[in-house]
Parts: sequence; structure tokens; C-alpha cells
Amino acid sequence: MSSAEWGVVPLDRGLLQTVDRELDLVRAVEIATGVWCLRLPTPYRTPRSVNAVLLDRVDGGKILVDTGNRIGLGMAGLERALALASSGLEEITELFCTHLHPDHAELAPALIDATGVPFLRGRGLGTPTDRLRFREVPVEERRRIATRAGVPVEDLELMVEVTAAEQSAIPVRAPDRELDEGDTIAAVSGSWELVPAHGHSPNQYVLYERRRRWMIGADVAYEAGRPFLEWGHGVDPAAEYLEALDRVGALPCELFVPGHGAPDKDPRARFRGAREAALDWWRTVRDRLAVGPADAYEVTLFRLGHDPDPDVRQSGLASVLAVLDHLARREEAMAEQDGGVVRWSLTAKGRERLAVL
Repeated sequence: MSSAEWGVVPLDRGLLQTVDRELDLVRAVEIATGVWCLRLPTPYRTPRSVNAVLLDRVDGGKILVDTGNRIGLGMAGLERALALASSGLEEITELFCTHLHPDHAELAPALIDATGVPFLRGRGLGTPTDRLRFREVPVEERRRIATRAGVPVEDLELMVEVTAAEQSAIPVRAPDRELDEGDTIAAVSGSWELVPAHGHSPNQYVLYERRRRWMIGADVAYEAGRPFLEWGHGVDPAAEYLEALDRVGALPCELFVPGHGAPDKDPRARFRGAREAALDWWRTVRDRLAVGPADAYEVTLFRLGHDPDPDVRQSGLASVLAVLDHLARREEAMAEQDGGVVRWSLTAKGRERLAVL
């Protein structure tokens, strides 16, 4: 059965096209001496911008945390932001990426080639997106995975082959040095400690300045909306995501610089909201399976079928697959093959759990 026969809004290829944004949208805000938040426009419909952070080093030079996209404004946007912060590419002596999603790290290879700056990131799998969209996975395999998840033939191209603004088309650069939990980056503003925040990405870390109670938070907690879980690489990204929210949310924080949006001086509501949004996503999956067996795409359409944006549906399917795997690990759901498609149903334990929620 096609998605149209389910009464679902058809996917709109045009919503994946690169969005042209102007240089005058670039912003640089001085948070404190030696700490700048750089707002870099993205080439996506949403989110419209991403934050990078510029830190003064103790021994001179600058540490750039995240780079923004290469596609779109790219280097011109970053150079404009640096100029607004009274700096330039030549002053960057170290690059750290909180994680490898394109909006945070896609410009890194070009920046490294242009400046020779050493590239640091946290220890973890070097993946820039979920397995359905990861370009290093052969397209035939991606199509097989999507077909097993229930994606109909007419939606396969837009679900696995075409991505928003060609994201993940640029290969990830290997780091010069991998840092681990508890390692620190020294800056004039303090000692920024790496705290793992996996689930959204298996290589995501936040930076925490314990004395000041400041945090560079990457995408650990969106201010509102559904979670995105990078499915297909780690063991249980759904569990890791909740663990990350609890771990990071337990740290005293008086200034939170998110991956998107304005800095937040009291992020407690943000963390509560992100956790509630994640648990609501879990409930959506359970609610659909309570009606009867369903494949992963049917579950996704149950929540997002009114949205024609392929990027929304792509990330939604990845998150649904992550939650289904999580429920299976907890013996709350089980999978069965049905003519080449994997269909999921609640177990007795899953129904008991649903009754409690």
C-alpha cells in the first residue's frame, strides 16, 4: 500500500532544496571576555541558524567550537562572524567539534585545509548522520533498510538518496586528536571539561566550565519539539539520549549556549522539556503498536504523516527505529518478518508498561 492510500500528505522534494541566506544574517555576540557566540545561517528550511563559539586561548590564539555548514554561506559566513568578533581565520589555532552533524562540522575539512588548524573531537564513532542517510553506506543497502522499515517504493528516493541541502555529502575529516570524558580544553574563560552526551549523535560531547557553571551544549536539548536520534550506528541511542539529558541536566548551569537559538541563563526548563518531548515520542510509538502490528514507517506516519518535508520524515523514521530497537531490548516490543518488511508489535510486558503510562 502506498503512503497516499493511507491518507498521508505526499513528500515534497522542493523542501530539500538549499535555502539561500544573506551574509547580513550572521551575528556575533560577546557573552563574556574571551567568549563569543557566532550565529551562522544554515542552508536548511529549519533550523535557520547554528551556533559556533569562539574562545580565547590561555597562550594566545583562538579555539573555535563548531564550524557551521560548508554548503550555503560556508566560509564566507564564518569569516563574517569572526570579523564581527574582531577576529579572523588566521587567529584560530584549534578547532573542536561538539559532534559531526553537517550543521556543526561540515565546514571543518575546508577550514583545516585553509588554515592547517589541528582538529579535535570527542571519542566516538565518526558518523555525520543516521544510517539511512550516511553516504558511506552503499545506496543499495540504504534502500534495503528503508524497504524493511516499510518505506514504499515511491518514497524511497526522497527517504534515503536525497537530503536537505545535500547534507552529509562532504566526507568527515579524521581528527588530529580524540578527547575523552573528563578531558579539558584550556581557555581564558576557564577549563572546559568534556561531558558525553550521546544519543543524538554517538560522538556528541558538551563542554562544561565547572567553576563558572557555563555550558556549550551542542544539541543535547532542543528548546522545543521532537528529538532526533542517530539510528543505525550505536547500540541503543534512545537510552543514551535519556542518559545524556539526565547527566547534563544534573550539572549546575547558569549559562547554556545551545547549538541553535539564544543563550539560556536558566536551562532547567529546556532539559525538562527535552525529556518530556522524548518520552512523548516513546509514547507515540507504543500508542501505534497498541492498535496493532505496524512497520517503522507506519509508526512514523502515525506521528508525522501531515508533514510533507522529507527531512522531517527522514529524521522521524530514524528516531522511530531507535525507539523500536530500545523497546525490543527491554522486551516490550518484538519484530517479525512479513514479506520482506519488519513489522513490530507490543509484547505482554509492553502492554503492561503502556497501561502504567
